Amino acid sequence: MMVRNEYASQLTACVKDNRVHVKAKPNARKTAINKIEDGVVYIDVAAPPEDGKANDEIERFLSKATGKRASIKSGFTGKEKTILLS
Repeated sequence: MMVRNEYASQLTACVKDNRVHVKAKPNARKTAINKIEDGVVYIDVAAPPEDGKANDEIERFLSKATGKRASIKSGFTGKEKTILLS
C-alpha cells in the first residue's frame, strides 16, 4: 500500500474538517489512489465489497497514507464514502 508522490500533497489538500470524500472501486489488483478530482479521492481497493472487507482496506490504506486514524462515517454500503481522520 503506497501513495504515489504525485498524490501525497493532493490527498492532504482534500482533507476538510478532518474528513475526506472517497469513491471506491473494489476488487482491484492492488489498493492505490487512482486519481483525485474535484476534492474526491478515487481509490482502487484490493478487497471484495463483502462483509466490510473493502471498508477495512480503505481505512487501513488511508491511515497509512495520512498517519492518522481513518474511520468511515458514511457510505458503509456504497461506493461513495466520507472518511473521518483523527
